Amino acid sequence: MVLHQGAQAQSDWHLQNTLQMGVDAWRIEHSANDRITQGTMYLADAATRWDFSELSPWFNLHSQLTLGTRNHLVLQGRANQGLGASLDQLSVDHAVSPSLGFRAGVADFRATWCREYDLDNPWVRESDPFCSHRLVRMSSSSAPALQAYVNLELGNYQMQSVVGIYRPRAFGYANREFGDFLLKDNHHITKNHKQAISLNIIDKSSSMEWRLSWIGLNQSLFDSDFVQINNKSTYPSTQLNYHQRSNTYFLGVSWQVSPKLRSRLTHMTSDLKAQCVLLNPLAGPPCSNRYKKVSTVLELNYQLYPTDILSVSFVTFPVVQDKVYKRDHQSMSAAWRHDWGQGWFNALQMSLAQSETAYNLRPQYVPYVPGLAKAWAAGFRLGYQW
Repeated sequence: MVLHQGAQAQSDWHLQNTLQMGVDAWRIEHSANDRITQGTMYLADAATRWDFSELSPWFNLHSQLTLGTRNHLVLQGRANQGLGASLDQLSVDHAVSPSLGFRAGVADFRATWCREYDLDNPWVRESDPFCSHRLVRMSSSSAPALQAYVNLELGNYQMQSVVGIYRPRAFGYANREFGDFLLKDNHHITKNHKQAISLNIIDKSSSMEWRLSWIGLNQSLFDSDFVQINNKSTYPSTQLNYHQRSNTYFLGVSWQVSPKLRSRLTHMTSDLKAQCVLLNPLAGPPCSNRYKKVSTVLELNYQLYPTDILSVSFVTFPVVQDKVYKRDHQSMSAAWRHDWGQGWFNALQMSLAQSETAYNLRPQYVPYVPGLAKAWAAGFRLGYQW
């Protein structure tokens, strides 16, 4: 849907809006009975912002106001039971030249290939936890930012690089975001700084595409009432300072296998190191933690007809906390999307998932039960696009 102010002002500005909305229906079955193990399947019922319902509405909105030839105002927002209501972008873009520009406001990191705003998205819900799981994607989604970008044409190659600094707490956007931790009332964030670099390359002769990105994170919090799990007579409660840094890398490549078959392979890894200092020396020595998450996704998309897309994906997602536990997750999904015309579309998806906790050396701290669990999910989406 494109709205114009009028013939006289058409060359000065125009507004373009795209709204997708609909309803999803899910049926999910787990082999495990406890919610902790069920959450390690990373299916649609895991870590939802709103209470999970088998039938739930959703919407995605993309709006762009073009002001002259060099300025753009972009708004992206969505709501669904997994992420809740989310403002993913509200930014002003100014192009200094055809090859150089700046962006300010709430912006995404341009660091992944998540499909939430793709108009031809074949999935009811993406399988990659870095895209679909609220806690896993929390530190790499969007934040108030200043970005600079460069666009270049080098022969058959089209290149765009984006460099940005991000401050999630600015303007009250994400005051409680601290990696994938759920904070308590006595946790007070004192620092949340992020930086990111992204490079995207397209070979126009073959339509092959690459993306390479990095996100750096530096966060600190103050715990005003840290309670020791050990014997309190030996280790009393105390206050502490907690610091964590992480580097997240993304590498993606997409290529045309045949005129109707396109594939893409993505690899994303996050390595987080944390340290804590107990302010009462009697409470114990300093502590350290290290968490590593790695997501590898192979996806194939077959354009059966102009109105029909068949897709399959294979995901591996190991998670390790150094010297504490190791968990391996795998899933396989298949989807079919059909566009009915006049804005209507539907998607059907089947997913099989399993998660194995290889070991848990500190069960008193981490509630993961060693062993193998499995689950399956069937999802149906009915949507309309304006």
